[in-house]
Amino acid sequence: YREMIIRDYNKFISADANGDQFLSVDEMAAFIHPEEFHHTKHLVFEESMHDLDRNKDGRVSLEEFMADLREGEDDVEEGDRPQWIEQEKRDFMEHRDLNKDGYLDMPE
Repeated sequence: YREMIIRDYNKFISADANGDQFLSVDEMAAFIHPEEFHHTKHLVFEESMHDLDRNKDGRVSLEEFMADLREGEDDVEEGDRPQWIEQEKRDFMEHRDLNKDGYLDMPE
């Protein structure tokens, strides 16, 4: 619960473009949909990194990325995994990991 309040506080501060501690209609839209606004878009990336980076080293490995996708599939055999999981693994390596170091970090 505390983490959710901290996230919302940070989102509020970023959405409050004029710093008056009130949200206008446009600022409220940025609060609700931060991915749609230049001045709040960074929050989406930061929250995703925080959620995916299980060992908190500041980057997301293929294993961490795949663990998030496979959550709740503990009882599925490796050969029975849906094709989209294998596609996500390829996409990670070919398209998301831009510098090909095996990790995602904030610039990527």
